[in-house]
Amino acid sequence: EQEVTESATALASDRFISYSTWKWLDLHRNFAQKPTYRYLYSKPRPAPADNPQAALAKGAPHACEIEYCMGNLNLVKSFSWTKDDYKVSETMMNYFANFIKTGNPNGTGLPEWPMMKANEGITPVMVIHTESMYKNSTFEERYKLLDKYYKN
Repeated sequence: EQEVTESATALASDRFISYSTWKWLDLHRNFAQKPTYRYLYSKPRPAPADNPQAALAKGAPHACEIEYCMGNLNLVKSFSWTKDDYKVSETMMNYFANFIKTGNPNGTGLPEWPMMKANEGITPVMVIHTESMYKNSTFEERYKLLDKYYKN
């Protein structure tokens, strides 16, 4: 039952946004003249402020990184933000500010985030979480299967 739930969730996520975003990224890294950087935001929000004992989300839903990258956790009173949440927010703001200023997200005190290379088989991804790290993606095979299905 868990495998079915996880597979259905992955397919729904891929069809909703993940596959099309990866496809755009894949085209950009292979044909654009500018560096390409890829991230996966994976830190779930904390428990709701009005129910601190609530079960945490199993993952980070679409758009939940917005308050982190904008640095406005303190304005969103509906969650019980933790020190880890503020750490993730600081990391994201630094990466984004560096990228906006220089075209490169890297900077002092941040985990190294290499730019993507054209025609890499497995594309690494910066996983943004409490301890952010650059690692190989585990999703490419699913996306390649969808490429065949959509005849891309």
